[in-house]
Amino acid sequence: MKRSKIRIILFSLLLLASVFLISTFFYLYASLRKSSGDVITSRNFHVVVLGQAENLSFLQKVFEGADRTSQNYNAVVELHVPSSQAEDSNLLSLMEYASFVNADGIIAYIDSESPVFDRPERLTGDPIPIVTLGTFNPAIPQISFLGTNYSELGRELAYQTIDAVGKQGRVLITGLDGSNNPTYSTLMNSLMLTLRQNTSITYEVLNSEVAKNEVEINILLKDKENPVDAVVCLTEEDSISFARIMTSLKDERDIKLICYGENETISQYYDKNIISTIVAVDPIKTGSQAMLELFEYRNTGYTNSYINAPLMIRKKQNGGEQ
Repeated sequence: MKRSKIRIILFSLLLLASVFLISTFFYLYASLRKSSGDVITSRNFHVVVLGQAENLSFLQKVFEGADRTSQNYNAVVELHVPSSQAEDSNLLSLMEYASFVNADGIIAYIDSESPVFDRPERLTGDPIPIVTLGTFNPAIPQISFLGTNYSELGRELAYQTIDAVGKQGRVLITGLDGSNNPTYSTLMNSLMLTLRQNTSITYEVLNSEVAKNEVEINILLKDKENPVDAVVCLTEEDSISFARIMTSLKDERDIKLICYGENETISQYYDKNIISTIVAVDPIKTGSQAMLELFEYRNTGYTNSYINAPLMIRKKQNGGEQ
């Protein structure tokens, strides 16, 4: 009698496990078909684009760029990003997901708060190659990082400043802390040299304490005797802070806000005409480039550790977007 009950219990557990595995398989199958738009069985490789909800719009375009070239690599591409910040998973959980679906490659957005992690593995125990975007962290096991050419970025920000205010005016520059950021001197030297060579613009580089002091910022922006014509923000954090302050000043002063970087919040301020120009990494071209690096590594065993990501410009002109 006891053996019969044990058999029934074991059979029930086995049946439940089978149902769970079958359900999981079909769920993942349906998710991949939805993400890629291709029949999965016709592709041999699986790449996951992942990151946090704050960067959803950027990663959707990275996914688009990766998916455009996926047929060249016989690959299916999946976008795995929480639908809202309330549902955000930490980066470790996202990497565990990539292991769970047995991904052949990962394209991951890394921010300054992202934790360090071991490279995720496939079911065979082989490490999954990762191409990272966003913030470079040498402790993360990436095969390649697609980042900004800061000399090129400095020149482009200067050109956009000149286009916004003309060849004469007062500009505030805020963003990077030179004491601990190795890219600071390259970016600032390029930005200031381009402004000096082409204009009579006067500029002031705000230190981090002033940039974070809303009272002092309001005083600077409301100065009528020495008016500010434009603010150049070099980080997403400062872009959002200045956009919030300038929202209340919109009816008082026409100050151009030129920003580097783009996320959901920055895009909203841009749509409201608070931010006039965005200089950012081109996500579609970056997605295509990331696929190239992943499959070069797969085919040859190596790839470039640092790739200059292409830039794009978004700006409002004559009531429309250029």
